[in-house]
Amino acid sequence: PKHADARLTRAELLAKREKSRNEVRVNLEMLLQPSEKKQAVSPVQAARAKKLLGYLALKAGDRDKAIDWYKKALETAPGHPVFQAELVRTLLRTGALPEAKESLEELEQSGGLPHTTKALRSGYLSRVGEHEKAIDVATSISKDHPIRSWTLGNAQRLAGEYDAALETFEGVPEDEDVDGRFAAYALLTRVEQNPSQASQTYKQASKLAKLHNRSLPATRAGALVTLKAAPLLKSDKARSRLMKAALKSVESALALSVYDPELLLARCKIHRLQRAHEKAF
Repeated sequence: PKHADARLTRAELLAKREKSRNEVRVNLEMLLQPSEKKQAVSPVQAARAKKLLGYLALKAGDRDKAIDWYKKALETAPGHPVFQAELVRTLLRTGALPEAKESLEELEQSGGLPHTTKALRSGYLSRVGEHEKAIDVATSISKDHPIRSWTLGNAQRLAGEYDAALETFEGVPEDEDVDGRFAAYALLTRVEQNPSQASQTYKQASKLAKLHNRSLPATRAGALVTLKAAPLLKSDKARSRLMKAALKSVESALALSVYDPELLLARCKIHRLQRAHEKAF
């Protein structure tokens, strides 16, 4: 029913706001409940609702419940490539690599979403340390597809091929880098290649993050570069100030992300460094 589509679209928008998530969850659960007074939703609509409930669970930090909802979405709409890809992405994100591999193979066999499937395969290979294969898969994505440069650049970066990653990220024209992700990750790559550059780079990274404050990649890169820069500053006062800025940046990135172990570890690291600084003075 069209009414259900409109409710789901509205729920997807509201789910991005932390204050609205509990309301969205309740409404989705009501939408899924059978009733004689209302027309039943279609299988795809029910799967959309379950996928969104998985997203809400992941935002709340409940990985098991999130994966369970994504699996239920796929059971409701068997073989649907969008829901299969979302399950793979979530399994990769939460580190459930054996399950991710199995689900990814099912997606590959279905033949749906070929570019997304290759990007997920490349991401899986990077996570299990098969970097050369990850780069090969990323390279095989059509050159004119927007996901190619992002997938390839990250595969090269995770492989430690920093010069190649920089060439990929910086090769994207500025007018095509609509959310600042490529410019931000070029800066992050430079810092990963040479950590001492962080103290000269963090202002530029922070500026990009503020300019694209709704972009997770730009905000994430800004947070990680700022965190790497803080210990390099000579002044205790400057280090303390930048540590607070790094924490704020990490919190902003976490608010945009669904689940990001590296950012969660970064937040713990900042709290630990701040406590150590307080004890020293």
